[in-house]
Amino acid sequence: DNISRFRNDVYLTNLSTTTETSALVVDSSGKVSKNVTSGVNMANGTDNRITTAVGTNGLNAEANLTFDGTDLTVASAGKINFRDTNSYIYSNASNDLEIVATDITLDAAGIIYLEADSIQLTSPSANDPLLLITNTTDDASGARIKLYKNRGADGQDGDSCGLLQWTSFDDGTPSGQLYGQIETTIHDATNTQESGKMELGVANHDGGMGIGLTLIGGSADDTIDATLGLGAASVV
Repeated sequence: DNISRFRNDVYLTNLSTTTETSALVVDSSGKVSKNVTSGVNMANGTDNRITTAVGTNGLNAEANLTFDGTDLTVASAGKINFRDTNSYIYSNASNDLEIVATDITLDAAGIIYLEADSIQLTSPSANDPLLLITNTTDDASGARIKLYKNRGADGQDGDSCGLLQWTSFDDGTPSGQLYGQIETTIHDATNTQESGKMELGVANHDGGMGIGLTLIGGSADDTIDATLGLGAASVV
C-alpha cells in the first residue's frame, strides 16, 4: 500500500533477459529508464523480421514480414491474411497486387480490376457522393464510360449491352421507385450487318416503365429509325 519514488537511477538485478514495454526499458545492466522510442518496436529475431504462423484471426503472414525503415516487405510469395486464410493481400507472379475475397487487383500496368457483384458509394452530405472522371490530356478527346457485355461467345439479337437506371422514393411507405432508364441492346448481331437498339424510358403515371424514345440501327447502312412517344394520347 506504500508508494515509492526514486530520484536517481533504478537497477533490477538477476534478470535472465532484458525486457521492453511501451513505457519502460530495461538495459543489459538492469537499469530501468523511460522508453523514448516513438511507436512500438516490432523487431523479432534478426533483421527486424517478424515471422508468424498462419492463423484464423487478426493479421498474420504466410511468409516473413520485413520492416525496412518505413517499408513493409512480404518475403517470397507470402500473403498478409485478414481474419481468415480466404481473405488476404499478396503480389502475384505478374507483379499485380491482389486483395482476395473482395478480389481487387492492381496490375503492373496500373489498371485496377474489381471482381464484385456491386460497388456502393454513400454520403450523408448534400450533393454527394460525386463520381468524377477527368481526362487531362491536351487534345480533343474526353473521358469515357463503357458498359461491356462479354458472353465469351457470339452475341445474340436482343442481348442487353448495358442499362442505366435512376431510382428514388415515392410518397407512400415510402418505397423505392424506378423513374427512368436508358438501355442498349443488340438489334442485329449478324457480322457486317451489326445494328443496335437504344431505348429511353420513364415511369408513366402508374409507376410502370414505358419507352418514350427508341433508336434502331435500321435495315440499311447510314440509316437510323426513331420512334418517339408512347400511346395515342402522348403529346409529342
